[in-house]
Amino acid sequence: MNNQTVRQFTHIILASQLVVFSVLYWNSIERGKTLEDLLPKEIQEVAFNEELMQFMSTRPNAVAQEAENGSPNTYLEPMHSEDITSIIYYFDAEQPRMPLYEVVVNFKDEVAMELHANILLGSSNHTGKDGHSKEWTFDLNGGHILHCSTFENKIVYKMPISNTERNASKSKQ
Repeated sequence: MNNQTVRQFTHIILASQLVVFSVLYWNSIERGKTLEDLLPKEIQEVAFNEELMQFMSTRPNAVAQEAENGSPNTYLEPMHSEDITSIIYYFDAEQPRMPLYEVVVNFKDEVAMELHANILLGSSNHTGKDGHSKEWTFDLNGGHILHCSTFENKIVYKMPISNTERNASKSKQ
C-alpha cells in the first residue's frame, strides 16, 4: 500500500470513531423530563391546568372535600395500589374554569414515599426548610416548571399556573 492510501484509511477510521463517540455521547445526555416521567403510574394521565369538569370525567372516583369557603376545590381519590393510599388534587376556586395546580400523593409510609421519590424524581435539588424534606424543580418539555417536595409520607407536585391562588406571580387586583 502506498503512503496516500494509508493516510486515507487512517482518516476514515478516525472519522468513523468520532461519529460513534458523538452518537454515544448524544444518547447519554439526559433528555428533558416530561410530566409522565415524574408522576406515579397511577396518575400519569393527570394534566396540570386541566379544568375541573374535564378532570371529573377522567377521575370519577375523586370525591370533593369541603373547603373553608364552602366551595369544593379539593378532591380526594382513594387508591388501592401497593404503596399509594390516596391522592389529593387542588383546583383554583378563584378562576371560573378551576384549573388543577397541585397534586399530593399519599403513600402508606415514609419508606414507600422515599423509594418512589428516588425512582421518579432522582436526586433532590435542595433540602426543604425543615432540614428533612427534599425539594426538586424541573423544567419540563414545553417550558413548564414543576416543583416537587416531600413531607412525611407525601410527594407534593405543584405547577405555577398564571393567576392561580397558589402562584407567587399572581397579579394583584
